[in-house]
Amino acid sequence: MKRIKAGLLGLAALTLSAVALAENAAPFGFELGVATMPQVKTGMQGATVDGLNEHTRGPMLRTTSTGVDGVHEVVFIFTPDNVLVGALVTMNKDPVSAVKTLQRKYKMTSNGVDSFMNNGNAEFVKGDSVIQLVAPHLSFQQHILYATKGMYATFRGNMNESSAQKQQRKDSAL
Repeated sequence: MKRIKAGLLGLAALTLSAVALAENAAPFGFELGVATMPQVKTGMQGATVDGLNEHTRGPMLRTTSTGVDGVHEVVFIFTPDNVLVGALVTMNKDPVSAVKTLQRKYKMTSNGVDSFMNNGNAEFVKGDSVIQLVAPHLSFQQHILYATKGMYATFRGNMNESSAQKQQRKDSAL
């Protein structure tokens, strides 16, 4: 009987740890793919509706009142069903420190941050989410995009399509 109980407890612990590993990124405490627009609006002081997102066709919330030093603005991106699928954080540029912070919470998949030039990109994953740090050269700000993998794929596909259309217009004009 004790062996059965121990086995069940072990199985429960394994199941719970798998669930904990599968959770998504949660910028400002709002888990991607789980949190809803009303929850974010209630939890973020001063968040206002900022139109529809061109990639998800869902609403966006924008706030400058995050309570975090160095963060200038956060745009939360939702599906048409009001489920959080992305957040874009604009903040003071310090990519080396940001990579160290993000690396403690998420699994790093690429790191192109140049500590000497204080710029570059890095990418992380957690569960069904992608976290991308972009610190442009000659800029005083960096951006961190938190997105579900589905939203990220849609975003990348739309950006690639837009680039192809732009190149086609250029080719036909010349």
